Parts: sequence; structure tokens; C-alpha cells
Amino acid sequence: MVDDLSNVFKSLKDMQRRIRRLESTLMLQNAAISEGGLRVISSDPGLVVEGLLQVTGIELIDGQLKITGTLSTTGDTDIGGDVTISGDTDVTGKLNVTGDTTLGGDTEITGDVSLKSDLDVASGGKITVGDMTFEIDGGVGKITMGGASIYVASGVVQIIPATGPGLSLGGAQGARLFPLDTTDAATHPANVWMNPTGQMYRTV
Repeated sequence: MVDDLSNVFKSLKDMQRRIRRLESTLMLQNAAISEGGLRVISSDPGLVVEGLLQVTGIELIDGQLKITGTLSTTGDTDIGGDVTISGDTDVTGKLNVTGDTTLGGDTEITGDVSLKSDLDVASGGKITVGDMTFEIDGGVGKITMGGASIYVASGVVQIIPATGPGLSLGGAQGARLFPLDTTDAATHPANVWMNPTGQMYRTV
């Protein structure tokens, strides 16, 4: 547009200078948008940042955020939705979990574990400590190690070694040993009497 009709040539030269400046100027370099916004609708390649992208306010992402490199966060991170991690996860700091936790795979703990509440093991599960196992067998508590077993059920405790007689304590039969070898009463006078079921009595 020619502003000064008294000197058309000067106005044309000034217009030419302005057009050249627009052609050679980097439009978005050091640009600021105070109102409205900048919209990039192209998907090939879209918005490409080869240097540093610094956001001092809030960045809202309504679609997907895909990161193929390293993601580093130094501040607090709040995630309100579901998170799926298909790769390995290393936690070098303290991990606090206050909600319910479900572990479907094998879990290995190499450090010390402090249990400050109850540990519930469902029926069919067991706890193994070295060669010793703790489990429920047919509704009866069972501890097994080296062929020996201890059973606990309904106020009765049975100790069954790998070899030799077992010991039963509690219940209607009191204390009894099973099975026991016999000996000659004439050689060893009896001071304990046992009925055929293994219940023992002290003779007086």
C-alpha cells in the first residue's frame, strides 16, 4: 500500500524493503503469543523440537504421549489413572504402597522383611523356609521337615518323626505314643499302662 502519493517511488522502495524483511525473517524465533493459540494440525511431521522444550506452566495432553527415549522427572508425579508397565522397573528409593497389592508372578526379596501385621495364606498355599514347609493339609495345619511332620487340628497336636514312634497330645485320648515296641513285663515292671489305642496311664 502506498501511503505517500507525492513520492510513489520512495513508497515502493520502502514496501520492497519490508517484503524482503518478511521473507528473510524467522517468524517464530523469539515469538510470543499472548492471546489465542498456536495450532499444528499436520501429522507429518507435525511439531518437531530438536532443542529444548521448556514448559513453565501446564501442558495438557488429550491424546497419547509416546516417549522412545529416557524420561527423567525430578519433581512430584501424580498419576490418577491405570498404569501398565511391560518392561523392567527399578526402584532405588523408598516404595510406599498404601492400597491393595496383587502380585501374580514370582516375587524374590533379597533384603530383610519386617511384617507388622497378619499374613494370610489361602488354602492350597504354603510357606517354605529352607527345607521346612508350613501348609494346610486337608484342613489340618502341617509342618514338614526332613521326613518328620507336626500336625495341629482341633486341639490335638501330633508329632510324627521320620522314624520311630509318634506322639499325640490333647483331645479325648490325652497323651499317647504310637506305635511302640513291646517288652517283657517280668524284666521291666510296668509303671505306665497303655490301652490298645495308645492312650497312656500312670499306674499308682
